[in-house]
Amino acid sequence: MEESFVEHLEELRIRIIRVIIYLFIFTLVSFAFSLQIIDFIKKPVGEIYFFSPQEAFIVRLKVSLLSGIFFTIPLFIYELWAFIKPGLYEKEIKSLKPFIIFSPLLFYTGFLFSLFVIYPVGIRVLISFAGNVMLPIMHISDIVNFLLYLTIFTGILFELPIIILILVKLNIVDYKFLKSKRREVIVLIFILAALVTPSTDFITMSILALPIVFLYELSIFLAKRFKK
Repeated sequence: MEESFVEHLEELRIRIIRVIIYLFIFTLVSFAFSLQIIDFIKKPVGEIYFFSPQEAFIVRLKVSLLSGIFFTIPLFIYELWAFIKPGLYEKEIKSLKPFIIFSPLLFYTGFLFSLFVIYPVGIRVLISFAGNVMLPIMHISDIVNFLLYLTIFTGILFELPIIILILVKLNIVDYKFLKSKRREVIVLIFILAALVTPSTDFITMSILALPIVFLYELSIFLAKRFKK
């Protein structure tokens, strides 16, 4: 039993190392295109500035890391699935396999939605508060740090149906419980959206919150269908 536990730890260590290697390779490749990525990021903002000699390099590294995470996600999910699969029954494997397939698709949907919709809308709304009185000097590090946080967190939020349906399959929750907690969950979703979005206005917050509310409602519908 002890040897089995040690073997599992060793396998976990190997798979973590593999994920780190995947991330390193994709980050390294992305560095060659980091200036093009930064050029895309600056479009909603206008001119951007850095304030220390090493900052330009650090920003390019962060952008490359963001791109690396984007491309590593399917491999990370594969390694996670390969690790837990031997401990599952055949019935559980068949039940969970569709969720594993759709998980990266939902993450990418959230990631790209935040990048192409929430980020430019939120930035423009925030800048508009300056009116004709103030001129913005945009610090590239602040923008990239926020974008890194926004895209990854939104991608994780879009995994909500997968998380819920796995809990349903494991008989931890059922659709009646999900339905009874709808009001509380919707309030929580809007609170999270307010924390994540760059602007505190209701429109920008709703752009993120409403798709997640829809995903929650979809989860309730699917949970009812999947009820045993």
